[in-house]
Amino acid sequence: MFEDELILENEIVKLRLLSTDDLDDFNEISDEKSIWEYFTSDLNNEENIKIWIDEALEQHKAKSRYPFTIIDKILHRTAGSTSFGNISYRDKRIEIGWTW
Repeated sequence: MFEDELILENEIVKLRLLSTDDLDDFNEISDEKSIWEYFTSDLNNEENIKIWIDEALEQHKAKSRYPFTIIDKILHRTAGSTSFGNISYRDKRIEIGWTW
């Protein structure tokens, strides 16, 4: 359904496949505890971020999720993450979520 290198972008933002190389950038922007209050995980520390990335990439490998890293093209820095998830090939549907 998706190419390995699906990139969605406009002049302001770029979404590209999540990578283990994003760990340091995510760690830098994830220290505000309040953003995790209603999220599926508390990514307020590096260990939890690593686990979350590994799980997202396993789901990508299983073709049930396409996790993106969000890049702010104006500031030239990582801004967060979002995903196409709960992919159902039979029903031809996806959910958009896991966004922070």
